[in-house]
Amino acid sequence: MTATLSFERPDAVPVAEVPLAAIFQRGTRPAVWVVDKTTGAVELRLVVIARWRNDTAAILSGVKDGELIATAGVHKLEVGQIVKPLQQAARP
Repeated sequence: MTATLSFERPDAVPVAEVPLAAIFQRGTRPAVWVVDKTTGAVELRLVVIARWRNDTAAILSGVKDGELIATAGVHKLEVGQIVKPLQQAARP
């Protein structure tokens, strides 16, 4: 028998949970591609990972609330490249 435990700390710092596919390695440092909402240009941003999970990574710092992050094709992107985010269908 196994159990999964979660602990909440009162001093917990908010993190951004992203798919592992969004993480790009810059040398030995993890990074993500941040998409400019106005121009669609991507910028590579180094991040600090709080924890790794099976299919996600929790980013502790390096991105701001509300920023768009590329989650597919990150190994083919280049600085300044223009991308068009896919729009999710509204849930009923």
